[in-house]
Amino acid sequence: MPDERAVHNLEHGGVVASYNNIPAESLAALQRLLTTYPRDKFNQVKLVIRPYDRIPAGTIVLTAWNWVDELPAYDEARVIRFLNAHLNKCCEDVP
Repeated sequence: MPDERAVHNLEHGGVVASYNNIPAESLAALQRLLTTYPRDKFNQVKLVIRPYDRIPAGTIVLTAWNWVDELPAYDEARVIRFLNAHLNKCCEDVP
C-alpha cells in the first residue's frame, strides 16, 4: 500500500497498523480486529493492516492522525486502547 493511500485513510479517521516480520499469530490477531472490533456509524472498521519494511523487524507501528505508537510485540490491550482513543477522530467525517 502506498504511503499516500495510508495517509488518505488517516484523513478519514482511520488507523494504520504497519508491521514488519511479526509472528503469524500476531498478524492473525491484528486481522481478527477487522471483524471483532465494533463498527462505526458507517458500518466500518477503518483499520488498515499492511506490511511495511521501513520499520524495525518484529515491530508493529500504529498510526492515527498526529499519533504513533510503536509496539515491540503484539499487545491486544494496547492496540485496542489506541483504536478506542483514535478511530474516527480526524479531519473528514465520511466513510
